[in-house]
Amino acid sequence: MKKPYTIPEILKTHKRIAVLGLKPGHMEVSNQIFHFLIDKGFDVVGVNPKFAGTYIAHKPVYGTLSEIPGQVDIVDVFRASEHLHLHVDDILGMNPLPGVVWFQQGISSEEVGATLEAKGIQVIQDYCIAVAYSTHKPEIEG
Repeated sequence: MKKPYTIPEILKTHKRIAVLGLKPGHMEVSNQIFHFLIDKGFDVVGVNPKFAGTYIAHKPVYGTLSEIPGQVDIVDVFRASEHLHLHVDDILGMNPLPGVVWFQQGISSEEVGATLEAKGIQVIQDYCIAVAYSTHKPEIEG
């Protein structure tokens, strides 16, 4: 694997994000982060088979990651750790592969992370992307 990007480099240069596990409803954390990313200028799409074909914040929701047209730079994952293995084939079926898979705060899997990293994908685990953005805001926006 090439040298990993730093968090500020990722958030400054990786602009298209798929939110896996997006749910409608303003009280849903995935929805709050989805809107946060939109507000910060990211091109964001949602992924959740239960809501495929709908729109959240005027953005399409897809049933799988591999259905998303074009390049996705980051897959931001809102799925329980015990379900991460169910998404490996979908992630690896993306063409091209994403540069980063980001497991949100409280979500991790060493096994899934190692599988994705072996394919050249940088994996960030157990870290909220909004917290990361806020922590590194001067480096990202500067």
